[in-house]
Amino acid sequence: MAKPKLKLVTETQKFLAQTPDGIRIYEVDGARIRSSMDVDFTQGAHWMTKKYIPLNEVWVEKMLDGEDQCAILAHELKECRLMRDARLPYEDAHKRASEFEWGIRHETSACAIAKKVMGETGGDKP
Repeated sequence: MAKPKLKLVTETQKFLAQTPDGIRIYEVDGARIRSSMDVDFTQGAHWMTKKYIPLNEVWVEKMLDGEDQCAILAHELKECRLMRDARLPYEDAHKRASEFEWGIRHETSACAIAKKVMGETGGDKP
């Protein structure tokens, strides 16, 4: 049975996709998360950084516009794969994911990159 606070979130989350390596992506109500369980939730997160997110899930905030949501998704996927596959600590994985996100925001369509990242597996692949 889901914990009461987590149930508040899972009732309103929307499944977006599953990557070939088994990561499920959900769009969530960030305001609801912040008001009910985690004031520090911003834009996106994954199971390796937030204990309340189920195994192999990435959550992105639904209130973001399309390009911004795609860039955040690319960041979260990059970060959790670096932590899972390359066994990098959060600080190192976050730094590399932020650099990756910065690059895609300034070099190409964030959504095109997010789609590419969703299909890739492995540790340090973009």
